[in-house]
Amino acid sequence: MPLACFEERVFQWKANEAEFPSFNDILNIIKMKLCVFILPNYSPTRKSGIPLYFMFQILTSMFNKFISSSILIMAVALTLILGEDNVLFSSSETNTRVAAGGNGSLWDTYSPQSVEINAGESVTWFNPSPVAEPHTVSFIKDQDWFPPLAVPFNIPNDAKIVSTTPNRNVEPIILPPSSTAITEGKTVVMENSRAYTPVAIDSTGKTVTPLQPNSNYAMSGNETYINSGVMLPVGQSPPGLPPINEFTVTFENPGTYGYVCIFHPWMGGNVVVS
Repeated sequence: MPLACFEERVFQWKANEAEFPSFNDILNIIKMKLCVFILPNYSPTRKSGIPLYFMFQILTSMFNKFISSSILIMAVALTLILGEDNVLFSSSETNTRVAAGGNGSLWDTYSPQSVEINAGESVTWFNPSPVAEPHTVSFIKDQDWFPPLAVPFNIPNDAKIVSTTPNRNVEPIILPPSSTAITEGKTVVMENSRAYTPVAIDSTGKTVTPLQPNSNYAMSGNETYINSGVMLPVGQSPPGLPPINEFTVTFENPGTYGYVCIFHPWMGGNVVVS
């Protein structure tokens, strides 16, 4: 198989458009790559190239005789083909991707649900759902910090609530006065920003740090609460919400870190950091 055709087939395989190249194809491409590396200036018409040519033949003969592990061959071949910028898999890989919303059919799971990494490495969550199903990645130290989606707030009786979307069929939820109410005023139900927006709260529970959409957060493991914000598929974020499509956490210390989706509390996963 020619070099160009082989490389094209590898990238098609990465995009699930073709079968993975055969063992013989991989063996041949390694020979061709060795030829490129060992004989950069070789020409059959130049006598000076003959010693290198025989050295190449010896090396490839030894390779055929002693290397029988298909796993090693595939790793070497793909590393040579894809180069440093497009490595398909590598021992130096430091980022793991997790689908929030499953694999396209399991809409209420993380896939994979559990990953194992080393300290200093990262995990990136993304939402691959075909529809605008919201998910979050939320690390919650204590159940008391689980954020409700909507919360009653007390405002003065004379406070005016004006919609920013006129000519729409909208109205705020205002709860009737309660005889046991401690404060005066009216109670309005509002959405809880802590459930919807990216944020981190430190170990004391007092320092709140808003995060940028699609953040890469360095997690120490002592935080009280970390939230990705509402993650939706690319192009499906509604007006008023930041377009969050993924969330990355770099885990600085060993430990087991559990997380949940605020919208689907039964949906959980964990990261084991060595």
